[in-house]
Amino acid sequence: PSCPSVLWLPWRVNQTNMALVPRRIVVSRSVPVVASAPAGKCRVISSKAARPLVSRASSTSTNAAAGPRIDPATIEKLPSHAWWPERLAKLQASDAVSVVGPQEAYDLYKEGKAKIVDVRGEVDFEESRIEGSENLPYLIADKNKARWFVGMMLCTKGGFKGRNDDFVAQFEQRFPDKKAPVLVACRRGGELGGTPVTRGDDGRLVYPEGATSYVDPTQSQSLYACYELMQAGYEDLRIIDGGIVQWFYDELPYEDNPFDFKFHPTILPGIVFQLVVVEFAVVQANLKFASQHPEYGVPIYYKWMDAISAMLSGGGGGGGM
Repeated sequence: PSCPSVLWLPWRVNQTNMALVPRRIVVSRSVPVVASAPAGKCRVISSKAARPLVSRASSTSTNAAAGPRIDPATIEKLPSHAWWPERLAKLQASDAVSVVGPQEAYDLYKEGKAKIVDVRGEVDFEESRIEGSENLPYLIADKNKARWFVGMMLCTKGGFKGRNDDFVAQFEQRFPDKKAPVLVACRRGGELGGTPVTRGDDGRLVYPEGATSYVDPTQSQSLYACYELMQAGYEDLRIIDGGIVQWFYDELPYEDNPFDFKFHPTILPGIVFQLVVVEFAVVQANLKFASQHPEYGVPIYYKWMDAISAMLSGGGGGGGM
């Protein structure tokens, strides 16, 4: 069904004052506000439901044209292409963030000139890590227990994760010297000089070379972390090029073999769940096939179920087995 009234909100993010700036607004007063959605899909949003996301602009704001202010933590709820290109541009223009190769990073660490901070999750760090590195996760277990549980069911170690709101405060506590060089590592490092995924004038996403709908080389935990640390005043952040993976391939010192499979108990619920679902689907498919093709005889599943029913009813283990 078509939407009778549309609130068109292709938000532009103003990073200077963390505000959302609507480019065009069309609202009908006679019907509830409907947020723009893909063709054939409408989503009604009441004014009360929208208030927690965007706070009221102050009447004494120094930049009234910038639109309603938004909490910094809320920006990440928007698609990354809405806010990351501007942040990446600031990283690229800053002298506080640079990229170093694994060998150069190792030399700096061995000479005692820099510390290595691994911003991956605790589970990944426990399984394999750079020798002498310290762990301070940028992502932690998702506060939304439903999303976290879905990650468990999909065999994601530690469940789905979300941004660590206390990351900068924890970093400042452990590394108070903001002028000292810090080597930042994650799984793949990220491309500081690359081109991010953006949205074109026609509304479609534009993928630069090397990017896909699943991977944007310019986005990584190291780059995200360095942006926040740069905003906090750190002056010498160095991202390890290629991340942990390249470090291992260059055969530099590490602890625990990263290429060995390591079972983690948090994936067990997902394994059990998926085995049950897959087995149920296979059984149902076979039963359906048997019912459509009786010439193949009674499937073994019927015999199994007869035997189990007989055992549960105390009649022994017959059932034609």
